[in-house]
Amino acid sequence: MIAVLLVLLFGTCSCTILSDAPSEQISQWSSFVEEHEKLYDSPEEESRRFDVFRENMRKIEELNERHKGKATFGVTKFSDLTENEFAQMFNEESDPKAAGASLCTHSDKKPFASRDWRPKMRSPVRNQGLCGSCYIFSVLGAIEAHYAIRNNRSHDFSEQEVLDCLASGCVGGSRLQVYSRAEAPGLESESDYAHEYCEERRTCDKTAAPRMSIKGHCNLFGEEQIRRAVDQVGPVSLGINATMPEYQHYRGGIISSRSCGHKRTNHAVLAVGYGEKNGVKFWLIRNSYGPQWGEDGHFKIERGANMCGVETFANYPVLN
Repeated sequence: MIAVLLVLLFGTCSCTILSDAPSEQISQWSSFVEEHEKLYDSPEEESRRFDVFRENMRKIEELNERHKGKATFGVTKFSDLTENEFAQMFNEESDPKAAGASLCTHSDKKPFASRDWRPKMRSPVRNQGLCGSCYIFSVLGAIEAHYAIRNNRSHDFSEQEVLDCLASGCVGGSRLQVYSRAEAPGLESESDYAHEYCEERRTCDKTAAPRMSIKGHCNLFGEEQIRRAVDQVGPVSLGINATMPEYQHYRGGIISSRSCGHKRTNHAVLAVGYGEKNGVKFWLIRNSYGPQWGEDGHFKIERGANMCGVETFANYPVLN
């Protein structure tokens, strides 16, 4: 009877799905499908996704037990993906051997105990959708943040224009490519070249007139360099290894996981601050999954241990 009522209320679950599932899981699934506007090609595909969802609910329970409140995990927009499918989303190219740029403007001055640039950043949390364009969102997020901090006003630059005009497009790329394009020919405004939520790049509009260019960027290596830069200059673009269940199911708290490894990063994000809570040092990081993900679009990860490669290679823009 409960199953029938749920079908009438939500109209999203197939009879195949309802056959052997507890009513609580059906309710969770229906809420998930509705909240994240999920559409599946067939009842069979929905049934398969529901099975994945149920398995992820089991993993979420294990994660919450393992982390004992230091971090919390639950349903996210990725809860219908297997671990392998989730891992395939990450394809940012990182080059930890890149030489440090000579344009660095931070010093060796001792940093403050904590820092949070969010109140001064002004630009909203972005959503890259299903396109592998994190490397673009990370760098343009840094440029927008530094622009807002310096000018006390926001300006949104076009991720779509960079995406369309770089050969790597939605299949991943290097942050250094984005910095290079931001130097020359420069960046177009979001208002003139709007972002579209698609899984592939469009044809580059070469008639678009760039509105701003940057002087260059500064490369950073290791916790101390990154922390000084975040403290003195502003948000920093960096990479992490995001192929871990903690990341897929993250809802809040400080991620501390040994399952991700630190030798290779595959997802670009934006460090907007740092701090310490209950004796655990952390980075405060903005993602590009929209404000509904994590802590209003942000997450925290343990600092000082190169957790998931987060302290391997970072950089920040130097504006003209």
